[in-house]
Amino acid sequence: MSVLDAYYDVGGFHANHGSPLLHIKGATPDGRRLLLQTIQYDDDPSRVVALLARDGDPFTVAASGFADWKDPLPVRLRLPDEQGILVAAEGATLSYRIGAGK
Repeated sequence: MSVLDAYYDVGGFHANHGSPLLHIKGATPDGRRLLLQTIQYDDDPSRVVALLARDGDPFTVAASGFADWKDPLPVRLRLPDEQGILVAAEGATLSYRIGAGK
C-alpha cells in the first residue's frame, strides 16, 4: 500500500481531446454581466454554458447547449429576457448589434 493510494482517482483523469475551450466575458444589453464557458470531458460533446449576473450578485446559468465544432458558427445560444442570441467561434473578432441593428 502506497501513501498516495488515498488520492488515487478511480475515475481517471479527464481531457478535452483538442476541442477549443472558450471563455468569454461581456455584458447583455440590459447591463448584466455575461460569462460563457465550454466544458468537455473525454469524448463527450462540448457543452456551452452562459451565465448571467447583476452587479454584486453571483452568476447563475441562463442558457446552455452543445457546440458543433464542424459548423462555421459552433456556438449559438438564445439568452433569456429577449437579451439576444450569443454566437461565438474560436478566434473570432468581437462584434455585436443591439436593437434593430441601426
